[in-house]
Amino acid sequence: MAPAPAAQSRTGAARDVPGRAFRAVLGGYRDEEFAVIGDHLSRSAEAGRTQAERLRAAGRAGESTPRAAASS
Repeated sequence: MAPAPAAQSRTGAARDVPGRAFRAVLGGYRDEEFAVIGDHLSRSAEAGRTQAERLRAAGRAGESTPRAAASS
């Protein structure tokens, strides 16, 4: 199954503008900066997963969760 040519044209055009915009943003960073950004994103994602699991576990145990985020 393939999209109709007209649909392919529309979706391709819809991706082009944001694609160029993101490439322009990313083009302003050096490899060393990408390494820092990547590290930050990885650490933030892990912290988010840890906190989500903490909240799920507390919910399964019927505990109330504190308003302030706990550090892990």
